[in-house]
Amino acid sequence: MARSNAGAGLALTLTNAALIERTLGSNDAAAALLERALVEQTVPGGHRSVGWQKLMLALLRLEQGDGDAATELASQAHEVFADFGESRGLAALQRACKERRLTLPCDSTS
Repeated sequence: MARSNAGAGLALTLTNAALIERTLGSNDAAAALLERALVEQTVPGGHRSVGWQKLMLALLRLEQGDGDAATELASQAHEVFADFGESRGLAALQRACKERRLTLPCDSTS
């Protein structure tokens, strides 16, 4: 996909690979793949999947001990979810907040 310049398809493939790496317990590899997926995302105006990528990366960064990056990524995910009316994404973000996995104030996700 990289050779054919299919940015959206490459971003999807990288995200799927990140999920596999996370499932296998390699958070560093998963985070690196998600970061690359976000760079490769070429959908004009963005896409709701960017919110999910950012939320997953926020949770990975939190597990890696980088709370500041996690908070920033969660805020970005919230913005994408809100812009696209992605209620499932907003609910997932709110759940993570209520479980105190993310440091955002819970009322910012409502």
